[in-house]
Formats: sequence, C-alpha cells, structure tokens
Amino acid sequence: MITGAGGKGAVHEPDDVGIASRLLGSDPTGAGARLSAWAAVEAATRTLCRLDGAVDQLRYPKPWLRLEELVGLATAARAAGEEVEYRALARDRLGLLAADNLPLGATAHELGSRWTGDSLGEMRRREAVVAELLRAGSGAAPASLVALALRLEVIAHTAGWQMLPMRQIAIDAAAGSATIASADEASEIGDYLLAQPAAFERIGISKRPLPGVVASPALLTATDADPLGRLARWLQALASAAEAAHRRLERYRRFEQRMIAVLAACDRRRRTSLERVLALFSGHWMLWPRRAAALSGMPHNTAWRAMNDAENEKLVCRVPGSYPGGAGMYVLAPVAEAAGICAIADEAPLPAPAQGELRLDAVSELDTAEAEIDRLIGGHDDAPTFFSLDDVEL
Repeated sequence: MITGAGGKGAVHEPDDVGIASRLLGSDPTGAGARLSAWAAVEAATRTLCRLDGAVDQLRYPKPWLRLEELVGLATAARAAGEEVEYRALARDRLGLLAADNLPLGATAHELGSRWTGDSLGEMRRREAVVAELLRAGSGAAPASLVALALRLEVIAHTAGWQMLPMRQIAIDAAAGSATIASADEASEIGDYLLAQPAAFERIGISKRPLPGVVASPALLTATDADPLGRLARWLQALASAAEAAHRRLERYRRFEQRMIAVLAACDRRRRTSLERVLALFSGHWMLWPRRAAALSGMPHNTAWRAMNDAENEKLVCRVPGSYPGGAGMYVLAPVAEAAGICAIADEAPLPAPAQGELRLDAVSELDTAEAEIDRLIGGHDDAPTFFSLDDVEL
C-alpha cells in the first residue's frame, strides 16, 4: 500500500472501539448517536446523488468539472497543512501567478502533478491510491459510503493523520526548492482525499467523479469526538462540499443557458462558427484564434471573428496583457471568474431554444479531430502550470 504521513507500515484497526461496532451495535445508550450517524449517511448520499443528477442536465459539463478539480486540489492541499486559494490555482492554470509573484506551495504543485498528469507512472499511482481506498478485508471493494468511511478511518489511524494547522510552505524562487522536510509525506493525506471522487463513482454513488466533493480523512481521527461523532462529522463535511459544489454548478448552469440562448439567436453561419469555437473550451483552459482555427479546421479569420463574437456576448474573456498583432488569449467566462479576471454576466438568459435547433454534438465531433491535429502539430494547451507566451504562434 501507499503509506501515510505517519509512516507506520501496514494498516491496522484503530485501538479504540471502532465506527463499525458502534454503528451496528445494540446498546440502548448509544441509540441517539447511531441515529445521528445514519442520518448523516443518508444526507451525504442524497446530496451527492442530487449533485450528480444536476450534472446530467448540463450540455457542456467539462469546463465545470475542470474547475471542480481545482476546488478538490485546494481542499487537499489545505488538508495537508498548506494554505492554498482556489483562485490561485485557477490563475496558475492560466500562467498568471508568475506575474502575481505568488508561487504555489510545494504540496499543491506535487498534488497537481500527481492527479492531473497523464504519464503512465502518474496514472498507475492514482489507480493504486484509489484501489487501496476501496480495498476491503475480504478482498471485495466497499459497497457503500459507510464501508468506504470505515476503510478511510483505518488508513487515517494507521497514518496518524490529525487536523493540522494551516501553514504556508515557502519556496525559494531562485533555487526552485521548498523549505519542507518531507513534501511527499505531507501530500499523502491529500492523495487519499483526491481519491474519494473516483471511489464514490466506483461504489455507485455517482455516475462520474465529482472532483470538488471531498472531505479530509483527518476528521475520522479527531480526539474530541467518539467514533460515531467522527463519522458524522466527516459525512457532514462531505455533504457540505456537495452543497457548495451544487451552488457553483447552478451559477455555471445559468452561464450555460445564456450561451445556448446566444447561439440560438445567431444566424446559421455565425452560430456554426461560434459554437465550434466555444466547444473547444471544453478541453482547453485558454485559446487564441490561430489555435482555435487549427483545432476546428476553420479559416483563421473565421475563428478570429467567432472569438470576438464570444467576447462581445460575454461568453469568453481576454486574459490581461498585450500581444503582438492584436492577438489575445481567451478563456471561458466561468474560468475567468474563478481566476479573478472578470465576472460572469448575471443577465437573465433568453428563452431556451426548442430541442433540435442547435448542433449540440459539436463537442463530440471535435474530440477526434482535435486529438489528431494535436498529434500532427505537437501542441499541448493544457500543461498544468506556468503557460509560456514563448510557445504562442501569432
């Protein structure tokens, strides 16, 4: 297994009477605590399922899910003791942190690399963490949220994870090194936190990973509550995370409704080019007109006009800065809002178009073509940190 920050070797049961025995016990004196714990299980499960169902209603869920990955990453870094803001992570994805002179801490960088990298080693490591979280004593995967919490409790006790005070890990910008004795160990609790969305999907609570819905495993080792109280606290944190994600989703959904309404109001020719450009943002943090043209197969002038149309409709925002030839970098409005570049227009959306009026298969049509073009031109827009303008072809 992947050992935790405590480095205590093989997993073992907690020394005290564990969650399972108390949750399933028959002692009348513990009936109230058992009822509270089971109510927390029901509330967390219901909230997760409600959020998952709301994601099903989105036409373009990928941008929202990508932003939710940053929410989960910020939560994981904080659980490991490093204070990181969601906004800072969004700005890092757009290459703006260097200008802010606010580098991320070592733990956020390490976790971001582990959980967003696409190398074989990184993918295998992620799978190993998820498999360890799902491993049950009998060899079968946990089949419920309670069983998953019990497994997480065992791992947390073994690792000796506690709720840590927030600390900022300093980085020597010149040397590129972090002043922390064991950044890898500090990340372990974050690994098991970031593995939770995949685990929820595999045990059937959600149909997809919901990256922003996570809760710190250290809540299951707190010393100021009994085992059932710790379980209820972890479940309540999970439900709160799901509720917060639902509020973010509702804001994104209003943006999406406006985007669809704007497309419906366009003439056919303008709508086709605008829709194809907007679809590209499902797989890219930022785009510039020449790149959008290469990915979509449109002429450069058509892509440039479509990008300007999207900006005029407040569907995309230009990243601050001047670029040769008047070119600019553009990001989808929700991403720009997360990075503090601009706010999403809160105007009431136009009436929704009738089903079938739009070519809503643009995203799926472009996926294959985009992958092939990326292979041919060797472009990669989604490097996890520090985008460089040196790579821009204007």
